[in-house]
Amino acid sequence: MEPFLIRDPVYDYIAIERPIIRDLLACPEIQRLRRIRQLGFSLVTYPGAEHSRFTHSLGVYHLMTEAVTHLKNGGLGFDRLEEEAAIAAALLHDIGHGPFSHCMERAMSSSWPFGHENVTSLIVRDDTRDKTRVHTVLKRQSKELPDLVWLLLKGAKEPSPVHKVIHGLLDGNFDLDRLDFVARDSVFTGVRIGHVDARRIINSLERGNDNVLMVKAKGQTAMEEFLVARHFMYSAVYFHKTTRGMEAVFLAWVSRIRDAEASLLPEAFVSSPLGDLLLKPFSLPTFLGVDDADVYVGAKALERGRDKVLRDLSRRLLRRNPLRVVADKTTDPHRLREAIEYLDTKTEYPAKYYFQQDVPSDVPYDLRPYWEDRGMRGSDPIFVEVAGQPIEITQRSPLVRALTSEDTTVRIYVPQECRDAVKEILQ
Repeated sequence: MEPFLIRDPVYDYIAIERPIIRDLLACPEIQRLRRIRQLGFSLVTYPGAEHSRFTHSLGVYHLMTEAVTHLKNGGLGFDRLEEEAAIAAALLHDIGHGPFSHCMERAMSSSWPFGHENVTSLIVRDDTRDKTRVHTVLKRQSKELPDLVWLLLKGAKEPSPVHKVIHGLLDGNFDLDRLDFVARDSVFTGVRIGHVDARRIINSLERGNDNVLMVKAKGQTAMEEFLVARHFMYSAVYFHKTTRGMEAVFLAWVSRIRDAEASLLPEAFVSSPLGDLLLKPFSLPTFLGVDDADVYVGAKALERGRDKVLRDLSRRLLRRNPLRVVADKTTDPHRLREAIEYLDTKTEYPAKYYFQQDVPSDVPYDLRPYWEDRGMRGSDPIFVEVAGQPIEITQRSPLVRALTSEDTTVRIYVPQECRDAVKEILQ
């Protein structure tokens, strides 16, 4: 089968060579990712951030094909099924994202007892009457392929040598997902902070003892550049105060939809796919029928509705009117209560929806061996090959050592209309 080439602004060309990848790309569950932006509300801050989960998924697929080829040439023994599973898993790793991605997960966290990873599992593995086209394509190739793809994404308790290496490429401190999104998001936002030389990193990989992935010493600088770039992208892009202010509007909007009296919601919204998703128990077919466009259609309907709070929040979503920061540090609890009381009694902005506390945090290089709050093992360390032995990278790099602490930001958001008054209360 002759490959076809896709032009890409990050890697120039991405080659589609395998029939199974062509078949997966034709699946509606994959095509839906074209209609979900990679960075959600970041486009209100960086207008170029219009790229989609689809282009990112293609990028991770491309990096996995390069990594598999490199590791095979280095002696790692992939069989054909493992190779196809690794490449399919890279393409499918984000298929469980909903509209506005992580922001929707946060908005629905009290109703959906799972995140996008679990939705990915349903899409890939579910063999019920609601089985997806993706599942059908994988199972047609091999009845074992759906479960193997999910195993590589999730990670096994006692993985085989090949599975351990592949999972590290899909979920780790320098996984291919991160390599692509840092590079791609930098291109589309125009925030050129740091440099990601993914090819240099991949071509520096080798398998060490205990099947641990190592970076040759010549690749250490490229790894350091990537970790620094990732750190600055979080502070400059992902945690930008304006972007997070729009996310605060969206969280309030979803919360109000779920709180509002049914009689105040337009019938056109209640009976829409987004209405079904937000107001009814989770259904995979419903979830797969909703994308970013449905949010804006819903906001247009609610902007003309009878609920005053929803009218205002919908206008904010449609007209780029985020909540604004009034404090960026920990504030005295008594003054917080005063501010909340002020909003509830002196303004038309009820604090439940218009007083939002945001505490984004990140660890650029996570060395914690166990995440107590998630009950799961943390990411494997990054090792550098020295005289044939794996040396954890902070033992050789003071720069990376400085990136192991948690970076936390505390912000309080309110509407611009009452920002000065609330700021005075909190001072």
